[in-house]
Amino acid sequence: MPGYLEVLIILFVALLLFGNRLPNVARSLAQGIVEFRKGLKGEPENQEEKKALPPAGGQQAHGIPQGTQGGANAQGSQPPPPAQQQDPS
Repeated sequence: MPGYLEVLIILFVALLLFGNRLPNVARSLAQGIVEFRKGLKGEPENQEEKKALPPAGGQQAHGIPQGTQGGANAQGSQPPPPAQQQDPS
C-alpha cells in the first residue's frame, strides 16, 4: 500500500498536468449534479418558460383577432391545385 508521501507526489503531478482543466471539470460536474437534482424533482428547466406559457382555458393568443386563428376551415389551408403539364414537342 502506498504511503502518504507517495500519494501526495502523485496528486502534485496530477495537479501540474491537469491544473488548467480542473475548473472546467468542476463546473461541468456541478452543472450535472444540479440538472440531475432538477430531474429528480420534476421541475421545468427554465422557470421563465413556465411563466411564459399561456394558461389553459380557451384564452386566445395576443395580437391575433379571434376569427383569424388557423384551423381546418381557414382559407389558404388547402393545397394549391396541381400544375398542368405541357408537352415538350
